[in-house]
Amino acid sequence: MAEESRTLYHYTNFRGLEGILRTRSLWATDIRYLNDANELVYGVSEMSALLAGIAEEMPDLAGDDLVKYGTLHKPGENVTNHKDPNALGPANRAVNAAAAMLAALVDPSLPQMPLDWKWGNGYVTCLSARPDSLGQWRGYAGGDGFAIGFDRARLGQLTVKGWDYKNGAVDAQSDRWLDLPVPAPQAVLYGDEARDSTMGDVKGLLEKFISSNDKVVPYTHFATQVFTIAMRLCAILKDGAFEEEDEWRLVVHDAFTGKLEFRPGSRGNGGVVPFRRIGFPTESISNIVIGPGSASELRERAVHQLLESYGFGYNRVKVVHSQVPFRD
Repeated sequence: MAEESRTLYHYTNFRGLEGILRTRSLWATDIRYLNDANELVYGVSEMSALLAGIAEEMPDLAGDDLVKYGTLHKPGENVTNHKDPNALGPANRAVNAAAAMLAALVDPSLPQMPLDWKWGNGYVTCLSARPDSLGQWRGYAGGDGFAIGFDRARLGQLTVKGWDYKNGAVDAQSDRWLDLPVPAPQAVLYGDEARDSTMGDVKGLLEKFISSNDKVVPYTHFATQVFTIAMRLCAILKDGAFEEEDEWRLVVHDAFTGKLEFRPGSRGNGGVVPFRRIGFPTESISNIVIGPGSASELRERAVHQLLESYGFGYNRVKVVHSQVPFRD
């Protein structure tokens, strides 16, 4: 069912709807600050152990290579040239560093790489293939819920400001901020069986990727690539208890915090939530579902006016009502 979904829905309240339409952007939340604080743990521990195991099996440097590159970047070291993307180091330690960075997503007390990767993370926008989900409406109760329908194909053509790690050292004042492609939305995989299957696929993918490189690699770039592959997969693994959500996710990685913004959060996530903006073109929105609640006709009229005010046209975006019976 999920693979056939041409439209993906972002559930929100009126404040969120207005902000999304006004700014033509979705918020990608730091994955550690999502509502379910435990969901990241579901895949990270096994994935981190998998990377560490791969690193253990990789050959160590020897001879002149060991003398020249062997001490670069152990987790926790303070190396002066760690921000130089052209600095070379042993591939096995780069993979091990990626494992450490991944583990630190759920345990910040662990030793870290000496880069802004201490705060580097995945940023996630949550969507659903279901346009009229009782479970989602319950999350936005009180007669103030909306589901914004996005064309799935257009969501696969978005970009986000990102740092050109491969061609320049980290510098917030530099001009090396690029419009980098956002990976197409991915369906969330639920349950232990899906997780175990994914781990097997990842092991094969990473072993192929790693074997195609030399024993000595551009350390920062290589470690970032391995971490990103693993993190994006962890971000779409969830416990089977959530399967009814039929969730999809946009996942953005950024190991440098220069383009972060912040919004108020709940007490459970410390009262503040880091996020990234992902812009989208007007044509990305295909329809809006008005959630169950009172004064539905007035809410529909307001949505049409809102769409027209922000340049989406009065009738281009289809506005429909939820058919789910719901009591606040």
